[in-house]
Amino acid sequence: ELKFWYFECESLSFKRIVPMNRMPQRVIFTDASQYAGAGFISNDNKIVHFMFDGLDRDKSSTWRELKTVENNISCFKSELAGKFVKLYTDNQNVVHIVKK
Repeated sequence: ELKFWYFECESLSFKRIVPMNRMPQRVIFTDASQYAGAGFISNDNKIVHFMFDGLDRDKSSTWRELKTVENNISCFKSELAGKFVKLYTDNQNVVHIVKK
């Protein structure tokens, strides 16, 4: 899945949370399944991967996708500090929640 996001994401349609007046300094791609979440920073080729425990597996897919975004931002904190960041997720609910 990470290879898909790395090579194909630019060709997918997406909505911007904020107008893009400048190029991002870091680009994060995230995805979650019922069992795990992952993400990477394309500019640095750094990867995060984690497994959901039994309680988290029973939560909604939107919750798991949001948790994945949160975990990636937390793990990449030092790489993202003070940077303009672009985030890709395949869940439109996450986009709407983050926009708020």
